[in-house]
Amino acid sequence: MPDSILTPPTYVAHMPTSPTRSFGPIRQLFLLNVIALVACAEPLPPPSAAVVSPPPASSSTEREVTCPSQDFAVFLPAFANNDEVRKRFTRSPLELAVRSHRAPVDAPPADRDGMAMTTDATASAHQVFAYRYDPKLGRYEHVGTPLEPLVGEFVADPEWAFEFDVDAQSSDEVRISAGPEPERKTFVFSRSSDCWQLTRAYDFGD
Repeated sequence: MPDSILTPPTYVAHMPTSPTRSFGPIRQLFLLNVIALVACAEPLPPPSAAVVSPPPASSSTEREVTCPSQDFAVFLPAFANNDEVRKRFTRSPLELAVRSHRAPVDAPPADRDGMAMTTDATASAHQVFAYRYDPKLGRYEHVGTPLEPLVGEFVADPEWAFEFDVDAQSSDEVRISAGPEPERKTFVFSRSSDCWQLTRAYDFGD
């Protein structure tokens, strides 16, 4: 047989040309710049690392004011000396009973004692109870209105300090009175499921 048939053909492997070699110098420089920019770019944070803005801080008016005590003997001194407690646990509008000649023209008719019931929806309604408590004397003192903020422990003038006359109408209603006639004042505190509350005030002054 001829030698050309017995000899296997020789194959020459053709290596693929590198892509960068097929570009001109300008294209190669552009490609290198793109690669460098991608390598230097900061990676995006994962979804779990997203920055979440904190909720706005609660203002002082939104702070929760808790009941000092269900025991009225403990509640009343705290009501007298803590303005936030006084505001939180004074009904709004507060019921007021005053002499008929001091009541608004649209107030209901006076009762047999000459008292007419009205309401006080003003921001200073909690100041109707204008008393502070001295823990050392165990007594109260009328401090007048407007009430000034209490800083530290209240110290009463022993000459003017007194104890309230307490009349427990029931386990859920207490009336306290102070002052001589005819300037006597009476305050009615009612207890609900959560705390005591000043609900009505009688001012017998002329």
